[in-house]
Amino acid sequence: MFFYADITLQKSLQHLELDIGDTVDIKYFSNFPKLKLVNVRYSIPFGNMSALACQQKMCNFVYGINGVKCPDVCTCRFIYDDLELSINCSNRGLSHIPPLPISIIGSVKLIFNNNNLLQLPNYTLAGYNALTKLDVSRNMLTSLSINNLPSKLDFLDNISYLDLRNNSLKTLDDKVVLYLKEIKDYAKIELSGNPWSCDCKSKSILSFLRDFEPLEYNVILSRCQIPRSDCPDGCICCMDNSTWSSFIVDCRGEGLSQIPKLSTAVTYVDLRNNNISELTPKLRSLFQNGSTLSLLLLDNPWSCSCNDMENLNFMKSVSSHIIDFTEIICASGEKLVSIDPDIVCPSGIAYYLALAISLAVLILVINFMICFRQPLLVWFYEHDVCLSLAARRELDQAKKFDAFLAFTHKDEPLVEEFVEKLELGRPRFSLCFYLRDWLAGESIPDCIGRSVRDSRRIIILMTDNFMKSTWGRLEFRLALHATSQDRCKRLIVVLYPDVKDFDSLDSELRAYMVFNTYLERSHPNFWNKLIYSMPHAKLRRD
Repeated sequence: MFFYADITLQKSLQHLELDIGDTVDIKYFSNFPKLKLVNVRYSIPFGNMSALACQQKMCNFVYGINGVKCPDVCTCRFIYDDLELSINCSNRGLSHIPPLPISIIGSVKLIFNNNNLLQLPNYTLAGYNALTKLDVSRNMLTSLSINNLPSKLDFLDNISYLDLRNNSLKTLDDKVVLYLKEIKDYAKIELSGNPWSCDCKSKSILSFLRDFEPLEYNVILSRCQIPRSDCPDGCICCMDNSTWSSFIVDCRGEGLSQIPKLSTAVTYVDLRNNNISELTPKLRSLFQNGSTLSLLLLDNPWSCSCNDMENLNFMKSVSSHIIDFTEIICASGEKLVSIDPDIVCPSGIAYYLALAISLAVLILVINFMICFRQPLLVWFYEHDVCLSLAARRELDQAKKFDAFLAFTHKDEPLVEEFVEKLELGRPRFSLCFYLRDWLAGESIPDCIGRSVRDSRRIIILMTDNFMKSTWGRLEFRLALHATSQDRCKRLIVVLYPDVKDFDSLDSELRAYMVFNTYLERSHPNFWNKLIYSMPHAKLRRD
């Protein structure tokens, strides 16, 4: 059948349905620039058209409007009733997604399940960004980037189906999770069957699974041996293995008005940014029974009125368990740590006035002693004044050496001044260091361990060379472990000016440097401070 149309119709026609018994030759429509779909009873196909030629609602798809034809390894079928191009590449053993055609009308669905796909392509792949449904279940995906997902142009062109089931995904980065949250209201997302990690670095995807695939979330907890009863509703449960295994419960920003019931297995609980105003009796009982639980409580509306004094006093009594205690702000805007019960709950002010004046004087004296305690004790010790106060009694007098000097071979020139000041000065100390006291041929770790055990103090010469030295960090770590249980402070770190930061140290050693004091070699009173930190030879001699 020959089809004739005037010029206006030829330029504007987009959709044509001919319910006639004659056979229609599709090639006559090749010059209709806006034509998208022709539906007839019988037709003669024409292979160079991007428009769809449908015969009794079965459409022949050849080329996409981007010039890409249906991949040879896939089957392309346009479903007339759904106005959807279905590209089926499942069960083909494929390791990558080929360029995809873009249908001239309707949506595009890619079925790519049960293949060998290791990663999704970049969204710039031809035709990939036009997908509205993507099924890549039962592949071998191990990671997913925001650049691997079709971009969200607007709410009419957002992906509406995403199937990632039964891959090898352990976590998703925050950008991908945010993408999933933005499309969840109008898209079906399938994530089950992946080996999701319960590490706290994966809290973002754990939160998503808790809210939208709770069965999968329960599977993860079970796999990580976290009983569901130990994980409060409305919180995220995860494991932090960065230093040692810790069970973390993250309830931050969940709108909680009360602290949830907590298991004795929990290590840390993050309760920041909620509506909590007091500690619960159960939590108090937990602390009173010797729990080592640590809390984060910042950004809650803590009431600090007179009626809340019992709660505030208890919080102060367990402040060592509240990591951000000194930063907690009352609803009134005042820091909780500075709340004075006598001011908040005034009673007998006149009676306490005289006592307050007396205490103020005493506090000034005590503060003076506290502020200048170290320099005063150093001075007393140096000048043989009040040695009973200034000197410490040593608990390890049987050790062979007063101090083990730990340094890297690049810093050997620094040793001379320590020998001169400590071994040849007054008082005199016995030093151990590898240049002189280690036997040739012995194992270095054994030498380090013996030197640490045989010495009352361990002096670390913390230079930039030392932090870069493998043996230096080993000496530091062995010294730290050997002294961690000691009742006296045996480890002395001497920090040199060339050390700008501690980023090159591992987390354990870096934490020690951040949370402990050290002696700065550039300090004008360095030697007096070091000598005071050494074993108190004068008291031993007496």
